Amino acid sequence: MRYTPPKFTKLNDMAAIDVGRLTEDEARTILENIRWPKGVACIYCQSDKVAPVESLSESTRDGLYYCNECKEQFTVTVGTVM
Repeated sequence: MRYTPPKFTKLNDMAAIDVGRLTEDEARTILENIRWPKGVACIYCQSDKVAPVESLSESTRDGLYYCNECKEQFTVTVGTVM
């Protein structure tokens, strides 16, 4: 049976057991929902005109976004302790 993580809105809601069972994609999705509850916004200029970077190359990081306003790339963990 596959583990389905609960929906978290605050970091305080997470238990250690929940964190340990997450895949990278699930953890990134939870962090994105916590950091950007109203949708992804550029961390440099706060613009909502962003797009995910999708590439066939394996060197492109998962969860990478591109801002169409300031032309910067970022992920949910930029500017954090992670």
